This record gives sequence, C-alpha cells and structure tokens, in this order.
Amino acid sequence: MLMSLGPARFTVRTIPVNQVARSASFRLASMPVGQARPSQQFLGPGDETVAFEATIYPKVLSPSGDTYLSILRSLAANGARVPFFAIADGLAGSFFGMWVISNIDDDRGLFTPFGEAQRIDVGITIVRDGGSGAFGGLF
Repeated sequence: MLMSLGPARFTVRTIPVNQVARSASFRLASMPVGQARPSQQFLGPGDETVAFEATIYPKVLSPSGDTYLSILRSLAANGARVPFFAIADGLAGSFFGMWVISNIDDDRGLFTPFGEAQRIDVGITIVRDGGSGAFGGLF
C-alpha cells in the first residue's frame, strides 16, 4: 500500500498513483510601519492541500479502481473527514491527520466495443481539516 485515504487504498491493484503534489500556505497580516515597509505578522498555518494523479486500468491492472473511485466520490459528496496515511519505503507509515476531499476529476478513454473504458485518468485533491476534531485539530 502506498497511501490510504479513509477506506480507499492507493496500491497498484486499486488506484495506482503517478504523482503527488503537496502545497501549504501560511496566514500573514501586513502591519504598517512609519517610513518603512510593512512588517508581516504571522497568524498561523493556512490551507494545506495534496493532489494525486493516478491512472486506472480496470480491465488489466486495477480491477477494483473504479469501485474505490465511487467510494471516494461518496465521501466527497457527504463532506466526510477521513484519515490520511502514507507509507514510505514500504516499511513505516505516517499519519497526516484528517482531510476532506475537495475535488475529483476523471477522464475515461480507450473504449472497448461495448463502451467500457480501459483507461481512467484520475485527479484527486484533498484539503487538511483544521476543525476541532480529534486532538484539537492539530492533526
């Protein structure tokens, strides 16, 4: 397993991830200072997002990938907060806190004569939840 987002597992057999991009912003307030540039006051962390790109081959490599995609869409539609785990080097896992799914895109192509997609390119964006949930929103 490469990553886990709630009940969905990102593996070669489910949703094989091609690329992961992580972004973090920080909140600052500009404080005017006489005859000088404004001073910046740090107010705390801002939004943190992670974007995944994956390619699902339902007929060959990842037969359960479309099922997991449906599960993720259901979680997103309900605004569910889900835990996000990642495994580095196949040994130790890291818990990255509670996240919500903000966006899911999929492009389907390489259709069979029966109209079934043989390739599904997926983009998923998640945002760290800063609510007052588990551990006071620290995770």
